[in-house]
Amino acid sequence: MHWLARTLMTRSRANTDGTPGVLAAEYYSQRASLELLITEGTQPSTDGQGYLDTPGIFTPERIAGWRRVTERVHCGAGHLFTQLMHVECTSHLENTPHHRQPIIPSAIEAGDPGTIYSGGAHGYTDHPALTRS
Repeated sequence: MHWLARTLMTRSRANTDGTPGVLAAEYYSQRASLELLITEGTQPSTDGQGYLDTPGIFTPERIAGWRRVTERVHCGAGHLFTQLMHVECTSHLENTPHHRQPIIPSAIEAGDPGTIYSGGAHGYTDHPALTRS
């Protein structure tokens, strides 16, 4: 089967600082023949991170990491589209670099039991809703 486009699942292959590294470049380049790859969810800021070792695209280092991934995909005749993701209520403050409360638009809880962070499995952080002020 030949794909026209394919979205890839979060594989937690970024470096611990959120920079796409060697594993990410290899993972995406192995799939470059699919023509158009849509990346795993990529954080637009530190407040958008919810899972360990997932990539962001908001610092010069992270952008350089994605450039290396993109170059590898282009070498395989593929194209890459970045899917921005903010995890909202499925986050835990232990999974963000600043350990702050996640920012979300409402206090609606996630329906599943929790997330994984460096200390193991854990329920989600309480999420206060944003308010106007």
